[in-house]
Parts: sequence; structure tokens; C-alpha cells
Amino acid sequence: MDFSNKFMVVTGTSKGIGRETVRTLAGMGYSVFACDCDKSEKLELEMSELAVANNVQIFPIYFDLKDDSQIRHGAEAIFSKKVHISGLVNVAGISHNSSFGMTTIDDFRRVFQINFFGHVYFTQLMMKMLTRTKNSSLVFVSSVSAMDGNAGQSAYSASKSALFGLSKTLSLEYAPMGVRVNCVAPGVIDTEMTRNLIPKDYEKLMSRVKMGRPGSPQEVAKLICFLLSDSSSYINGQIIRIDGLMQ
Repeated sequence: MDFSNKFMVVTGTSKGIGRETVRTLAGMGYSVFACDCDKSEKLELEMSELAVANNVQIFPIYFDLKDDSQIRHGAEAIFSKKVHISGLVNVAGISHNSSFGMTTIDDFRRVFQINFFGHVYFTQLMMKMLTRTKNSSLVFVSSVSAMDGNAGQSAYSASKSALFGLSKTLSLEYAPMGVRVNCVAPGVIDTEMTRNLIPKDYEKLMSRVKMGRPGSPQEVAKLICFLLSDSSSYINGQIIRIDGLMQ
């Protein structure tokens, strides 16, 4: 199937799940707007090589989710290409590890700005493109912490939980306009964020994973790309765990 005229937008593409999502999409033949917060020669080179290897177009776009004007300029840079956008994946996010009593209100605001409010604004801007395309897909990347909680991550868990309510509501509002909205909730995934956990906290999390290993960013990316594709054309308004069976 020819996807050469289909463009996807992915945030948080310099590492982890975002990076692998771009790589997987390119391998499927999709062109991609690869969004990240900091301009990087390494990212530029990797995206260029990936585009050539898969005969697609990949455009790095840079903006900081803490800055509404940068978000708007990033969206305008995408609009300026005058192409149809078939999907958006909101991956970018930060964690914050401390007890609730030691987490300041400013910590909450910072985490929510990047994990929730920044994506809300960017999604509002991109929805104009998704509704024009029809038969398009929006995927939010949340976390099992939003469902189960995780001691020491009150700000992170709360911000990721907000994505559940948002995705459920948007799925209802935009289904008549041809936009599907789903949310992915990864468990323990082998990313930089997970590797930065205190060893005892990591071991505690892993003890809950019945498959006995962390997931890979590639495994999450495959699920995301399935939800973006026509293969999931009747899946809408869902929150899908990918966690190796955490209990």
C-alpha cells in the first residue's frame, strides 16, 4: 500500500518511544513531522538518513511545550508545508520523582504544562488539519501510573491521568468528523526515564511485571502505529495498556 502522501506528526522524537515511533512509521512508508524541544545535529542527521533509507520525507520541527508561542510557531511550520496530516502522536513528557509532601505546586505546574497543557494546545491547533483529512487518528501516550498510581510520582501520575479524560472526550467530539482518538498506557519500558529511577524503585516496579522483563520502545511504537493505521479503523475512544501484565 502506498503511504507516500500520508504525513504523521510525532512529538518527543529525539529518544525513547517517540524516536521509535518515527522509525516505525518511516519503515511503513509514512512521511513524518518529527517534533522535539531542542534542535540537534544528531537528530537532523538521523532523520535525514531515515528518510533516505525509506524513501519518505521527515521534517524536524522544534518547539518547547512550555511556551505557547513556540507551540504555535511549530504548528505553523507544519501548516506551511501544505500537506494532509493523517495522524498525530503526543509522546513528549517529563517525570518527577518525590513524595507528595515534597512536591511543590510549581513542580505540579511544570509537569502538567509539558505532559498535558502543552499537548492540549498543540492538539487544538493540529485538529484543524486532522478534521480536514478525515479518516485520521490521534494517539496520546499516557502511563499505567495514571491507572494504578505509583508512590513518589503524584505529579506525573496525575498529569498522565488527565490525558485519559481528554482522549475519551475528544473521541466523542471528533468521531463524527472522521478523527479517531485513543490513548496508550505503557508500563515499565526500557527508556531513559525508566533508567533514571532509583534502583529499588525500578526493582519494585519490575516485581509487578508477570512477563519478567521491561518492554521496549519498539513494542510500544508498533502499538501506536497500529492505532494510526487503517488496520485499527474501528478502534476509537480506548485506553490500551501495554505493560507485560502488571499486577
